[in-house]
Amino acid sequence: ETCVARAGGNPLFLEQLVRNADEVGEEDIPGTLQGIVQARLDVIPRADRQAIRAAAILGQRFGLDALAFLLGVRDYDPSNLLRAALIRPAGPNFHFAHALIRDATYESIVRPLRAELHVRAAEWFHDLDPTLHAEHLLMADDRRAADAFLRAARHDAETFRVDQALSLIDRALVLDCEPATSFELICLDGDLLAATGRSAEALDVFGEATAMARGDEAVVRAHFGHAQAARLASLHEAALQSLEVAEAAANRLDATGDIANIHYIRGNIYFPLGRIDDCLESCELAIGAARRAGSNRLLVGALSNFGDANYLRGRMATARDDYTRAIDLARAHGLPRDLASNLHNRGPAHLFCGNLADAVTDCEESARLARRLSIPLTEAVALGCMTWALIQRDELERAEEAIGRSHELSLRIGARRFEGWFQSVFARVRFFLGDREGARRLAGAAVETALAHSRHFAAPKCLSLLARLTDDAGEQTRLLEQGAEILGRGMCRPQSLLLLSRRHGGHAAPAALGRD
Repeated sequence: ETCVARAGGNPLFLEQLVRNADEVGEEDIPGTLQGIVQARLDVIPRADRQAIRAAAILGQRFGLDALAFLLGVRDYDPSNLLRAALIRPAGPNFHFAHALIRDATYESIVRPLRAELHVRAAEWFHDLDPTLHAEHLLMADDRRAADAFLRAARHDAETFRVDQALSLIDRALVLDCEPATSFELICLDGDLLAATGRSAEALDVFGEATAMARGDEAVVRAHFGHAQAARLASLHEAALQSLEVAEAAANRLDATGDIANIHYIRGNIYFPLGRIDDCLESCELAIGAARRAGSNRLLVGALSNFGDANYLRGRMATARDDYTRAIDLARAHGLPRDLASNLHNRGPAHLFCGNLADAVTDCEESARLARRLSIPLTEAVALGCMTWALIQRDELERAEEAIGRSHELSLRIGARRFEGWFQSVFARVRFFLGDREGARRLAGAAVETALAHSRHFAAPKCLSLLARLTDDAGEQTRLLEQGAEILGRGMCRPQSLLLLSRRHGGHAAPAALGRD
């Protein structure tokens, strides 16, 4: 009681008390700090009592403009609070003299007023900081909190702060919210998990979303997301089935943007399957829908699909030009994710056209962008393509480092459709570094992976490589015939070039391994 009385009349005593709190610990402070702070509040003017309590709502640090907004006044003079040793200057802002003072002040606010002030604080931060907007609504027990967390998560996702967005979604999903909000939170969760390569988790999340979907818009949202996650996990048939469901609902809505997206992703799926005609048809449909929708992002995707289709047909100069148009459009309209993926697409087209330096430059920029944007699959593919070019340039140490990172990423995210290709490129690097046996083991693993997960995309490359690393003539013939049989079903022409190799005394010639 004596401490409380002395603190009420002497601000220096309170200052000494909080200094002691740092030195000896909260539990050793005599009396109750809340009572001591209340004693100080009782002797300052009523307007200042209101101000310090409003400041406590804002947190340990606060600005006068925000404080004035909560108080509903034009401005506020903090001189009395400074003299009372309750707050201190902090640059253009202020902070409580000690966190214990802020906590004790906050606890002194009656709950109805506390909720009212948190709602006012949420209004202040609505446009300034979506996360603080959501957190103040949560502290006010306001039912709008879940929608606010969804808005904040979207903001973080758009600014490539994926981890923060996922954390906000987790916080929102435990709140009592409307079914529509819960559905959107789950779908955004799935989008971000897929974007960061966690395809298995994304599939589970979108499985839940498809079960929740009510109405055509929700069906498109959930099944398109499921298709994306299945595509990343190399579950091609499951992805195509989900796209069929999404397309039927999008057609009923006449949603041209969704329709363009569906054709774009379908074309992406046909590419590793080697379905050239289907890929071209999807390109045509995607570019038409993108133009009707007036979307530059969708137009970039459609142009990229044309590049993929021409790459499959062996028309490398045309594919390079298609990718260049997509890259230029992505740069012009600030679409970094699309830029990253099209740069690594153009890299191999440059390589086939004999522009090795351009191939490396494109793939390096793609990998840097993907790393910054947290897109591990794009980074893995960019590094794999760069390795291919580095082998041609005889930069084997850089090649080994790049493909090692690429292979590590593919294993982490479960991108099985690319894994066989990465293994085959890794095998080439090991061969040229003098490790023929290690190269043969990697090539064998590449064949097994490619036949299981990317038969038409990577298997002919892997089979031809293993044949070149095999001494047995009969086994070489069998492997090459198996590759030729897959190519006969319409796989892309660049792979057919890899099968036209000659044996040199049972050993592969350097040119046969791609360093001509």
